[in-house]
Amino acid sequence: MPSSTNANTTTLVRPPALQPGDTIAFVAPSSGLAAFVPHRVERARQELECLGFRVKIYPSVLRTPQQNHELERRCEAPQGRGNGGSISVDSDSDTITTSEQVNGSTDDPSVGDECDATTASTATPLEFYSSASAQTRAHDLMDAFRDPSVKAILCTVGGLTSHELLEYLDFDVVRAHPTIFCGYSDATALHLALFARAGLCSFYGPSAVCQFGEFPAPLAYTLEHFFKAVGAVTAEPVGAIAPSLEWTDDKTANWLTRADVAYVDKMRTNDDYVWLREGRARGRILGGCLPVLLNVRGTAFMPDLTGAVLLLETPEGAAFDQPMPLAHVNAVLGALRADGTFRRIRGLVLGRAFALSAPQVAELHRLVLHHTRGAAFPILYGADVGHTNPLVTIPLGCEVLLDSAAGEDGAQAFVVLESGVV
Repeated sequence: MPSSTNANTTTLVRPPALQPGDTIAFVAPSSGLAAFVPHRVERARQELECLGFRVKIYPSVLRTPQQNHELERRCEAPQGRGNGGSISVDSDSDTITTSEQVNGSTDDPSVGDECDATTASTATPLEFYSSASAQTRAHDLMDAFRDPSVKAILCTVGGLTSHELLEYLDFDVVRAHPTIFCGYSDATALHLALFARAGLCSFYGPSAVCQFGEFPAPLAYTLEHFFKAVGAVTAEPVGAIAPSLEWTDDKTANWLTRADVAYVDKMRTNDDYVWLREGRARGRILGGCLPVLLNVRGTAFMPDLTGAVLLLETPEGAAFDQPMPLAHVNAVLGALRADGTFRRIRGLVLGRAFALSAPQVAELHRLVLHHTRGAAFPILYGADVGHTNPLVTIPLGCEVLLDSAAGEDGAQAFVVLESGVV
């Protein structure tokens, strides 16, 4: 049944701030793309290590979906709630070993079960949807929350199947071991569930492969706002979210052929925020990727959005360089109107749309106004959120202020009034 968690009455659980020397874990809760672009995983690792952090890459991240599924067929797959020894893929070999070996409690490679996966069988269609089984992916995520050395968990990339993990997660463990969790796109399902079931403040922001794995380096705006949201200065609110000076949705370079290593994305000048409806609103910000909301809507993993400022952004379509079709956007917005979402929220923040032409953006604006007709809440468009770069990092569950009258430059139009960490 739907969660009774109210956006503005839930006690927010804030994770400890990220400090230099802390460990950041890479997990793949949805797509298995990371295994096919290891140069971007390595680029992300190098970037974070150069910034003074340690990086723990979960073994299933570096195995292809076919390899992970073959190994799971040969050995018992781990359960997300399990506390005992379980099976994971060894990132440095073609074997899977017990979790005690992966987590470093023993240096003896002979300890525990081991299954040879040198020869993988032909993948079934199901295996192309995710990096590994839901149980393996949930196990990795829960292991990261349980590991006292891990202070931040970074999704490698998005996908389509993060919601499959939800039944295997132990939210009591999450509440007892609050840890920075960051990702965007399909990670929306996890963000919503972590707030609804554990009250956790998680972070809608960059992923390892897409942003930290960028060549020659992540964009400065992305880095600045990530560390502003999760970093060591905990006494102050995140503050104003000013729009970036330039942005890109350039998908020219093929990551699979490593063309991205030498390619420089074409940047565009930012036109700043656009107010589709003016006004002032204050509330906790929740939400994420528009179509993913439907994966958890009506379940116990969906928080009650009453009084919230809703964050929405649109992803790619069926092709990685094409937008989500506006007909699909229209359908999802219609579903949110039908279930009363737009009657309950106090404000709406829209991320910059991916790969839409200027006339298509105008049509998107018309659709949003159509489906929110009758409401008076302010609507801001153009936040650096979602499937364009750079990305701002939003602490979900924190109180924000929207104010269309806050200065001509819009610098105070969108303000996070709290810190997301302690």
